[in-house]
Amino acid sequence: MNKIFFAAFFITLCCIACKKEVPEVNLYGFTNYKDAEKALGKYAQALYVVDGSIYTRADEFEANAFSSGKTLVYTSAWFSAGHGLGRADGGNFFIDDFEMDFDEVSGYTMKNIAVGTTDDELSAKLAKMYGKTVNAKLVKNDKIIFQTSYYTPKLLNAVVPAPKKTDMSLNPVTTKDGITVKWDKDESNKNGVLFHVIWTGDQLNAPLEKQGTAGFKDFALKVDDTGQFTIPRSFFDRLPKDAIFTLNAIRGNIEIIEGTDKKQYKVYNFNESKMNCFLN
Repeated sequence: MNKIFFAAFFITLCCIACKKEVPEVNLYGFTNYKDAEKALGKYAQALYVVDGSIYTRADEFEANAFSSGKTLVYTSAWFSAGHGLGRADGGNFFIDDFEMDFDEVSGYTMKNIAVGTTDDELSAKLAKMYGKTVNAKLVKNDKIIFQTSYYTPKLLNAVVPAPKKTDMSLNPVTTKDGITVKWDKDESNKNGVLFHVIWTGDQLNAPLEKQGTAGFKDFALKVDDTGQFTIPRSFFDRLPKDAIFTLNAIRGNIEIIEGTDKKQYKVYNFNESKMNCFLN
């Protein structure tokens, strides 16, 4: 069952839809892009398929029976040689002072990182970009393909203040009250906060051999960045009773840019706080 606690599902959104059309989608519980954009605003742009991207992510894992909890911040980039042709060298990507270049074996990797730098040390350096405006650009053959500045919302720490009632440290979603989530608000963030539910088929009282076999569902809700919100029980009606699921609180920003090479690029940051829940 621990697969639900560490799902990094949001990364897969890089290759779902296309900006130049209004494509069919099957994420967040929406079946078309227009509906997703109306409900999710800026976050729906995560569904765009583009030619290349550089992004920064901060994943905050809630402490539970399987982990002490921690926040990991990292950055990555990619460029596609064309549909079905795989990854290729699109130039050097930059976010502030961090540079990524292409390697035939490893893909895009960060340059100028001192030997012996730990993941935690690098994560701490990258975390300093959150809560301020950063600069991003792509340079190829000494020519700037694109450059932009955008706000990176503050690091998000979302918690459920209600007591946890299982030995697996799961937050209950009750019939009467739903679930209340609190977080540190960011008054400069105009994109709101996205609550994304991911259920991979696990149920609290199901036998071990049945875990993960009951189906898959994901759906989302966007709210204002006010620091607290109660998600009503009705929002979870599409899940079966005793469902064990991950509730992700996501805050971020996305820019879709056309480069001088006429290709489209996505520059974004996401800040994701994971909470482990069950439907009471």
